[in-house]
Amino acid sequence: MQVFARPLPRPSARALALTVAAAALALTAAGGASAQSSKAEMMKKDIQATPIFDVDPSVLAASFTSVVKDAETNVAIGGYDPVSYFGDGGPSLGAPEYEAMYNGAMFRFTSEENRTRFLENPERFAPQYGGYCVKNLAEGKLVAGDPLHWSLDADRLYFTFSRDAKVAFDADRIGFREKAKDAWSEVDRLNSRFGFDAAN
Repeated sequence: MQVFARPLPRPSARALALTVAAAALALTAAGGASAQSSKAEMMKKDIQATPIFDVDPSVLAASFTSVVKDAETNVAIGGYDPVSYFGDGGPSLGAPEYEAMYNGAMFRFTSEENRTRFLENPERFAPQYGGYCVKNLAEGKLVAGDPLHWSLDADRLYFTFSRDAKVAFDADRIGFREKAKDAWSEVDRLNSRFGFDAAN
């Protein structure tokens, strides 16, 4: 079922299916403390299991950011270098000495070269839909993607929530992309109207 098949009469009623605290999920870098990893996994399960289909704009405004980022450090996509996904070695963690601000979030890079490439064309290298899970977004849920579950499609980077979500997305990339695009357009519309980003 496509949630955003046509314009909705009011944004507070079925405008967006949002999972509890989804946008506030802070992705931790690989190799973090086991306690943090366990907590993150528990949060993921709770978020995935609890969709909310009637979201008041004030609720969304309290948690939504246009890019998945750490609430404390403002670092995007778990600190991974978005340009590194397009290389042969796969994703690599960036370094604090190579940073760039984009869409209100701090992206890190493994080198000055990658930082420069990103700044020259951020729309190509930044994850689509701000790093939110493309599969969940297509299903009307706003869930932070995991930077270790990723796919490249049409020279664009997509994150998914889990391995299973990645498998599903890879099996029908065009279908999920089209639905996610419609859902993200609705998020943009609500953001423009209520200024979610300004509150975060």
